[in-house]
Amino acid sequence: MSSSALAAPGSTFRDLTCFAIGFGTALLVIASVALSFRRSDIYNVDHWKLNIRLPPTSMWMNMGYWKTTDNALIHQFDEACQRLLEEVLSTAGLLPPTAGTRRAKTDVAVLDLGIGCGDQTKSLVQLLGSAGRNLHYVGLTNVQAQVNIATRLKDNELESKAGVASIEISLADAAQPSSWSSAIHSTLLAQKAGPSRIPLFRYAAAELDASIMAFDLLLSDKATPAQRLIAQAIGVASQCPWGTFLPLAEYRAQLVGAGFDPELIETRDVTPHVFRGLVDFIDRQAESLSTYGIALTRYRVFQKVLKFFVASGVVRAVIIVAKRR
Repeated sequence: MSSSALAAPGSTFRDLTCFAIGFGTALLVIASVALSFRRSDIYNVDHWKLNIRLPPTSMWMNMGYWKTTDNALIHQFDEACQRLLEEVLSTAGLLPPTAGTRRAKTDVAVLDLGIGCGDQTKSLVQLLGSAGRNLHYVGLTNVQAQVNIATRLKDNELESKAGVASIEISLADAAQPSSWSSAIHSTLLAQKAGPSRIPLFRYAAAELDASIMAFDLLLSDKATPAQRLIAQAIGVASQCPWGTFLPLAEYRAQLVGAGFDPELIETRDVTPHVFRGLVDFIDRQAESLSTYGIALTRYRVFQKVLKFFVASGVVRAVIIVAKRR
């Protein structure tokens, strides 16, 4: 046998060492997988992840209004979120007071700020778009993932709906009109849509001559200085600017200062139908999800905040409608 066919002793040792290391690594990987299966128990309930249907049937995100029109309790999150939107629209006079009442066949334009993943967009199309009434809609959110989901919903379901004259969804900071693109500004000015909150109040009044409808959290007039400080600290911890929670009187003053008629500003305190229902729902949902090993840790923290609001009354859930004369 020629010398070229023989491996050097050092080479053989290195090959054996590499083989041993590789074999040992493979054993570790196999052992890790086995331990992982033993820990999670693949034959338990973890396979729920394989059974869920995607995309989800709804991706609502508001605080909900947890009573039906007949004053019955609502138990599902998406239904409560839908009801809150209906209450805002009804207060603004955009929905008929009774089921048998006809809606006026006038065009309506909406600037929807903080649209989430498009469920509110879909509901507005269904509630406001109708034969003889054209809906012009612009929705804004500053979260790209939400824009992506809402845009898919728009493209697949909404653009072809009867009564939809135009529908646009854009990535933008809803609280800063000056940061919106020229395309958004031109669309809004063409449709006279209605935004909310300072500097949005001024923009709505001065640039669009539009009305405002909003659901907002306001400080109670009866809150003590200490309670107000705690509420503002909670707002900051939630990544909101200091002073996010305003007393109703100050909120109204800002609307009047922006150009809205004080006699045409309507407020509805809906706190009893909002906070308590959401607190109870989080309890029910957490208990149901625990069966599948899922925790609602983040929302449990939020629930503690809501419980403080309920117990102290320091923050109120309010529907606000402000109109131009």
